[in-house]
Amino acid sequence: EDSAFSERRPPTPFSSFETTQTMSDNNNQQQGLGRDTSENDEPKHLVVCVDEYAPAVAAVRCAEQLIIAYKKQQGVYPKVTLVNAVDPALLVANHAVWAGPMVSFTENDSELVTLQEFSRRLLVSFIKAMKHDVDPSIKIKGVHVVEEPKTAILNEAKTADMIIMGTHGRRGFSRSLLGSVAESVMRNSNVPVLAVRCDVEAAEAAKLDFDFSSVLVPSDASDSAKLSFSAVAVLSSFFPVKSASVCSVMKPTVGSDGKMHDDRVRHRTELERSLNAAVSELSAGVGEVTQKILETDEPVYDALCDELKNHGFMAITTHGRSGLSRMFMGSVVERVLRTAPSAHPILVTSNKTTGEKWH
Repeated sequence: EDSAFSERRPPTPFSSFETTQTMSDNNNQQQGLGRDTSENDEPKHLVVCVDEYAPAVAAVRCAEQLIIAYKKQQGVYPKVTLVNAVDPALLVANHAVWAGPMVSFTENDSELVTLQEFSRRLLVSFIKAMKHDVDPSIKIKGVHVVEEPKTAILNEAKTADMIIMGTHGRRGFSRSLLGSVAESVMRNSNVPVLAVRCDVEAAEAAKLDFDFSSVLVPSDASDSAKLSFSAVAVLSSFFPVKSASVCSVMKPTVGSDGKMHDDRVRHRTELERSLNAAVSELSAGVGEVTQKILETDEPVYDALCDELKNHGFMAITTHGRSGLSRMFMGSVVERVLRTAPSAHPILVTSNKTTGEKWH
C-alpha cells in the first residue's frame, strides 16, 4: 500500500488515547499533514470523514471529484486524510470494555468481527476505492481511532484546509438527544466544513456528480458572510468557481393587505447596501458575482433551499450556537443541512474563527 495507515486505541481500559501504531513505513512521512504556515505553495489538505452509511459514500465521491479537479488545476494532488472514529461508548458489551459487539463485515459474510475490526476494514476499503477511482499512486493517510468522532475529526483537521463529511439529515427529538456529529464539527471547526447531504442508497451515492462552478452565498447585514467568502476562496483552489450569487431573505415589503411596510422598506435598503459591499469583496476571487433579495413569507431555510436548486453548492456561516438556545430556537444552517437537495453540498464556516488560516 502507498497510503499511510495509523490506528490509535487505548492499550488498557480507560487509559488515554495517545498510543499510535504504525501500519506503514510512510506514516512518519505523512504525520503533520497540512499547510506549513511558512510556505504558501504547499498542497491543500483535505480531511474526509467515513463511516458505514451512505452519506459517507457521497462525501468520498465528492472528495474524489475535488481531488481530481485540484490535480488538473494545480498539477499535484492535495494531501488526503480519511478518518474513521469508533465511539468508545459503543465498545462496551457484556461488561468487557473495548470488546464491543460482534458484527459481520458484509451481509453474506459468516465471519463475525469486533466493531473495531469492522471499522478498520471499512476504512481500508474506502482507501482502496478512492485509489481505484482517482489514481493508484495517490498517497492517502488513513486514521482509525477509538475516540469520540467529533474530537477525532477536529484533531486531524488541525493542519487541514477543509473537512468533507456526509450528513444524515436527522430530524426531531432523536437528533436533539443523539446529536449530529456533522453539525457538532461545524460549530467547532476552525476550517471550512463541506457537508454532503445524502438521502439515496450507497450505490447511488457513489455515482453522484457535484457542480462547484456556481455558489449561493446567503448574507445578512452582519459581517459574518465574509467568512463564507474566505471558504469559497479555499474551495476555488480545488475547483474554479465561475459564478456566485449573494442572497438575502426578508419578508415582503408589500403585505398581504396590499400596503407598503415602511420598516421592511428600510430593511431592504440596508440589505442592498450590505449586498453591494459583499459583491465587491467576493468578486476578487470569483468570475461573475450577482446579488439577489428574496422577498417571501416562507421560512428562510426553505427559501434558501429552493434557491440552491439553481446553483451547485451553498457557502454559509454558522453562529456556533449550542445548548438550549440552539435546541429551541433552531439554526438556519442546521435546517438547511437537513432539507437541502442531494448533490448540493453546503460549505459551512463558523464565526468562531478569524478566517486568517484560509488566506
